[in-house]
Amino acid sequence: MPLTILVQLIPRQQPRSYSNSSSALLHPGKVHLTQAAILIQRQYRGKWLAKCSAFNAIDTVKHWRFSKFIEDIEDE
Repeated sequence: MPLTILVQLIPRQQPRSYSNSSSALLHPGKVHLTQAAILIQRQYRGKWLAKCSAFNAIDTVKHWRFSKFIEDIEDE
């Protein structure tokens, strides 16, 4: 199968505004999600506040990281 056809068959990856930063060994029963809020200065439309995973926020000048902790997750 040609690569061009294979690429057309693969679904697009959905955007994700968080990163899973959990460690089951260090924090069993807890889920840690990391997000970043970024403030982007656009040339023509002014400032724009967006959210993304912290990995994508590394290149921005102004970003704030925060973690959301979901505790006591029970196994079903």
